Amino acid sequence: MKKIAAFLIAAVSISAAVWAGASKIPAKIMTYDMGKYKEAELGSGKLRIKKMLKGDLEVKDFQVMMYPRRGIVGLCYKPAFGKERMLMDAQARKVIRDAYDQYLQDYSEKKLDRKRTKFVKCYGVARTMVEWGPMQYSAYADPRLEIGYMFVGKSPYFVLKLCHCDSDQKKGDVAIKYAGMYLYFTRDQMKDFIDAIQEDVVALSVESQKVSVYEALNDDTYAEDDGDYVESPDEATTISTKSKGKKKKAAEAEPAEDENADYAEE
Repeated sequence: MKKIAAFLIAAVSISAAVWAGASKIPAKIMTYDMGKYKEAELGSGKLRIKKMLKGDLEVKDFQVMMYPRRGIVGLCYKPAFGKERMLMDAQARKVIRDAYDQYLQDYSEKKLDRKRTKFVKCYGVARTMVEWGPMQYSAYADPRLEIGYMFVGKSPYFVLKLCHCDSDQKKGDVAIKYAGMYLYFTRDQMKDFIDAIQEDVVALSVESQKVSVYEALNDDTYAEDDGDYVESPDEATTISTKSKGKKKKAAEAEPAEDENADYAEE
């Protein structure tokens, strides 16, 4: 419980921080070990990614996962090859939620510029971590996240731009580079993502596991095995009471029970 409370306090503290510009974003996301809890799915939905050759937008599934051992949330999706996930701490999640709120307002007030055919960065920046690989998440980098919108034809999309960057990781003499990614969302698609990264949802994913463990440990049922009960032989005249270090006669230890009497419950 203390770890959950500390996590929520950290999230609130970060949420209250004032962003003074791009130079203020951290070099890496903040991780926090919440305990030995299982990874949990917070939500799922659809997004769009550009096809490599044609450049058309292709619909992809996404899952939002909670990783308690690092205290971070991941947006998991599959590009053209392999798989990839964008990892977010509480600070990055707040920037994304605030950006979406502003986008909805601009959308409803018709403030989105139809003449802008390229990505418009206007809703904030944050630090993320990206992991990717053909079969496993074997490579990683810490790209800057830029948030804005883009028109594709007549349709506007809320866009998360993961900028290309160098990685701290090296494989032999080879330096790892992240090529970057644009993630496109309609309003409804983005709502599925936003709902999954609300802080109460994130905290509940771990708290619910804590309750389940507590209930299992305090379950008053007993485990039955396949063996028969082993009863004392009828002719036994003494019963060992190791806690008292002495023996009693069976007849003296227990009075005879009335078979017709009710059970006495504690």
